[in-house]
Amino acid sequence: MLGFVARLNNYNNRLPARLVADLGDITVALYNAFNRNDTASELLASIKLPLAQNQRMEIAFQDNPARIL
Repeated sequence: MLGFVARLNNYNNRLPARLVADLGDITVALYNAFNRNDTASELLASIKLPLAQNQRMEIAFQDNPARIL
């Protein structure tokens, strides 16, 4: 059985992923709704939010969803 501090550390390490689990999809839908008249090169295909310090946000646009920026 894990000690109390170990359980807190485990919870703390998983928290960022739990907080942003659905946020990427919601961000894409909201951004594209606001910019619905833009071209495919300006609309989002996907967005991956960072889960840890010093990670980068990854964005792909609809005209080339395989290219991650």
